[in-house]
Amino acid sequence: MGKVRGTFEEFTGFVTAAERSSDCSATATIAMSSVNTGVRMRDDDLRSANFFDVDRHPDMIFESTGLAVNDGLP
Repeated sequence: MGKVRGTFEEFTGFVTAAERSSDCSATATIAMSSVNTGVRMRDDDLRSANFFDVDRHPDMIFESTGLAVNDGLP
């Protein structure tokens, strides 16, 4: 199967920046029903219980567990 590109069109995110990296954090919430690959039939399948099951899991939530500083990398 080839690559399929798409977007999630509804999301929010927050970044907390601080002097100490241990005090920094990031969170994001993505509305799974907002998936858009440009093909409605595929998007409907992605929203179904076959994949994202948006009726049971409407949001994907990311919460950082830490921040690492890696000096010397671009």
